[in-house]
Amino acid sequence: MRWAGAVAAIALVAACGVVGQGRAPNESAVGGVPLMTVSVRGQASDVSFQWASVPGATRYEVVVVDEPGHAAWSWTGSQTSVTPPAHAPVPEHGAVTVAAFDGERAVGLSDPVKF
Repeated sequence: MRWAGAVAAIALVAACGVVGQGRAPNESAVGGVPLMTVSVRGQASDVSFQWASVPGATRYEVVVVDEPGHAAWSWTGSQTSVTPPAHAPVPEHGAVTVAAFDGERAVGLSDPVKF
């Protein structure tokens, strides 16, 4: 989970509105990295996250933060959707960010989506 901390930091900064101002259409908060869209379904106790596959991506990293911006749960895998397990500490209100990687390089990043 080498990138989870970086993704959580990006999620926190973007959620605060510091990053992303004046960016090009379809560009994420990180210049040159394409913007991804993540969908949230359900409530915190039964939430799931889904996104479109990104060309070249070999793995996706999902980071859930609570309202103050603390990382609460993360996941890494190759699927384009994930449902946190029942024991996962998913907050009632928070935000999710998804990043796509093609090895070591980010090839996609979502804006934080509040739930």
